[in-house]
Amino acid sequence: MNAQTQNPKFDPKLEQILWYARDYASRGMVNTALGKLNEAREYATRVGVEIPEAILTEIQDTAYRSGVETTLGYARDYASRGMVNTALGKLNEAREYATRVGLDITDRVQVIEATLTK
Repeated sequence: MNAQTQNPKFDPKLEQILWYARDYASRGMVNTALGKLNEAREYATRVGVEIPEAILTEIQDTAYRSGVETTLGYARDYASRGMVNTALGKLNEAREYATRVGLDITDRVQVIEATLTK
């Protein structure tokens, strides 16, 4: 394999897609980031460029870790406005993201859940 198949930075369009995926991931926009990762994989396959698994994993993990924080923030906000079902949905989403990256957010979830019963 040559250098181009080893490094996605040799393809400007792929580099741009990965940039957007990282940006969305860093902002906790999990679904959008994962969508960009899928777009990057499809594009890379089409043009014959290999994306190192470490890059894909790093972006995905960043999305989930940031997603936990973002989603817990939404859950807190919904809880403070009395939107119980929506808050519970966000808490479940945060738990799912945390599980994917091995984070224990039990205490943080319990604090928010406690506000729902008041």
